[in-house]
Amino acid sequence: METCTMWNKMIEIMKQDIKPATGCTEPISLAFAAATAAKELGEPVQSVKAFVSANLMKNGMGVMVPGTGMPGLAIAAAVGALGGDADAGLQVLKSLTPDVVAQGKQMVADGKVTVGVNETTKHILYSEANVYGESHHVRAVIVDSHTNVVLIEKDGQVIFEK
Repeated sequence: METCTMWNKMIEIMKQDIKPATGCTEPISLAFAAATAAKELGEPVQSVKAFVSANLMKNGMGVMVPGTGMPGLAIAAAVGALGGDADAGLQVLKSLTPDVVAQGKQMVADGKVTVGVNETTKHILYSEANVYGESHHVRAVIVDSHTNVVLIEKDGQVIFEK
């Protein structure tokens, strides 16, 4: 009986900690932050300025972003903001269209997406996406786990805080 209880506990832990993801979780975390911000923007996305922890930068720059044919955090942020599904968690990019991918590649090529390291964060996992439209700006921050949104601000006003 004790072995069965232990196995059941382990299965429950795995159900909590293992989730399906579309791609490597580091760029996907930034794509999710960008999609979350874009969902609140209320107008077309014109540019993205992102900041990540040094660890996320190291792990996210060289991996391919599914559906894009490109590696890196910039394309993840672009397609996340332009067509990511903020309600899909780590599968934020599962429904990308060729049009969104082309727009994302153009945004990156035009220098409208930047990704830098947040030198002040103490979090090993930190993703911040600042998404800009013509009239508005939304900032979404994720810390400690890949979809743990702790802050959303629109035009400098907090609309969600955890």
